[in-house]
Amino acid sequence: MTWQTRDGELVCSFATGTFVAGVEFLTALTELAEAANHHPDVLVRYPAVEVRLMSHDAGMITERDHALAQQIDDLARNRGISAVS
Repeated sequence: MTWQTRDGELVCSFATGTFVAGVEFLTALTELAEAANHHPDVLVRYPAVEVRLMSHDAGMITERDHALAQQIDDLARNRGISAVS
């Protein structure tokens, strides 16, 4: 997927197609975030979900962010969701 660095965060938008699919994607993403004890900032809009990652305790992007980004990419791919710029 296509993650960009913006304002000190990793940012990616995912084209979910519908609001319901976006909420379902967010629900699954929430489980990943909870398991990692690492919580992204998320914006759900029709028809996409924007995810922002930054380790707030470190004040910067860390390996934890890259690892969660990869898990989110895998989740999106498994659901047939593509990234948008």
